Amino acid sequence: MIRTIWTTLVALATLMWWGPAVIWQAPRGRKPGAWYTAVTRRWARSIIWASGCPIVIHGRENVRDDVPQVIASNHISWFDVFALASIIEVQYHFVAKKELLKVPLFGRALEAAGHITIDRSNRERAIESLRAAGEKIRHTPGAVVIFPEGTRSRNG
Repeated sequence: MIRTIWTTLVALATLMWWGPAVIWQAPRGRKPGAWYTAVTRRWARSIIWASGCPIVIHGRENVRDDVPQVIASNHISWFDVFALASIIEVQYHFVAKKELLKVPLFGRALEAAGHITIDRSNRERAIESLRAAGEKIRHTPGAVVIFPEGTRSRNG
């Protein structure tokens, strides 16, 4: 319980630090790219550090910065996002559900950093969001990270 409280406090504190920086940079012309990825990576690493959860990596050599790629992962818990964000060494954009845009501070930072949101309640808009992800893959270096099943597993 103490570790959970500590991790939550670290996550909120680092979000309060990095979130406004990301939101402030976007309208000033900073294009989504390496800086936003570095900020996301720092934020995720602080959460992983606070939690004390070890990360075991398999296949890191398959993630390269010289080719556009899609990284698909299972979504067992919230920590999947933090783990991936902290260890992927190339620029990346996550594909996330649109509902996350409603989370105070986090939602605005998510959008400002150029991550892709999908409206799962509307099939046409969801497909358009995936087309936008395809464009990002073709025109920006790095990777797009997606959880194909779309939500966390309830039973593992």
